[in-house]
Amino acid sequence: MTGFTLRPERAALEIASRVYNGNATPRSFLVVGQPGSERGGRASERFPPDVTAVFDHGKRAVSAFPIATGTYYKVDYSAGVDISRYKNVPVPTSYMAEKSQYDFVGAWCHDEDGGLLHVANHHIAPGKKQWSWGHSEFGQAWDKSLTDNNGPYIELMTGIFADNQPDFTWLDAYEEKRFEQYFLPYHSLGMVQNASRDAVIKLQRSKRGIEWGLYAISPLNGYRLAIREIGKCNALLDDAVALMPATAIQGVLHGINPERLTIELSDADGNIVLSYQEHQPQELPLPDVAKAPLAAQDITSTDEAWFIGQHLEQYHHASRSPFDYYLPRRGAGSAGLPL
Repeated sequence: MTGFTLRPERAALEIASRVYNGNATPRSFLVVGQPGSERGGRASERFPPDVTAVFDHGKRAVSAFPIATGTYYKVDYSAGVDISRYKNVPVPTSYMAEKSQYDFVGAWCHDEDGGLLHVANHHIAPGKKQWSWGHSEFGQAWDKSLTDNNGPYIELMTGIFADNQPDFTWLDAYEEKRFEQYFLPYHSLGMVQNASRDAVIKLQRSKRGIEWGLYAISPLNGYRLAIREIGKCNALLDDAVALMPATAIQGVLHGINPERLTIELSDADGNIVLSYQEHQPQELPLPDVAKAPLAAQDITSTDEAWFIGQHLEQYHHASRSPFDYYLPRRGAGSAGLPL
């Protein structure tokens, strides 16, 4: 059961959901939000700053992100290609963030000066995905068929209790789970660094200087916005803030070259409600792709056979039966659990 709420004091769509298993036995489920977003050739996916790798469906393939340097979906990106940009992805492509400690994901259209963000607690909503038909004749034909205004468009997909597709979660007998998520349209700031259900912040370096910005989702009265160099007391910026929903302020700090920076938004009581520390990129090895389990007759461990069977059952696997792994094995070469 899902309810959609628009509150007069908040420039966001609030979605509250309840999943209930009314059966006497466990069931598995998959929840993925899927908003389509109209985008031109200069559109960009906005994954959080700590996302360095993305997976295909079922984690069958992996790529570095945002700069792909290998082959992904049979496309050679070895020259180093920014696959967060819609125009750089020529074929139908899905990519899902390996992991993130941030609560947001989104997209920004440079041509339209507008974007869309999704916000949810990343501990229960780890799924951050983009799907595109590809910036090519084939993809544009599908864009034309599937949109009212002939596209192009991308799909942002957001997984609740799921970081991939498929990624099913068990729901016990008569168990209930509740969760909330928010979709936030925004403008002016461009590519942002963090977001909550109340505000969006930007902090990035450019040729112009240190660009900063704040966008209000709910009223920000008596708030303060501060930018500091980490480890130093004096603020480079410390301004009082009074913003109504769907309004923004932004600026540029010129003539300084500080070390790592942090931006903090504090409420009227001095509590930090949203912050971002400049991300320090690290060269990390790509995570391993998923590997198919051994055939049932090749399993020698009771535990391994049981867990593989449970996984296949949980994921409603299309081509392997969990019962092959559950059946007792009565002799050498027989499938199933050892007796």
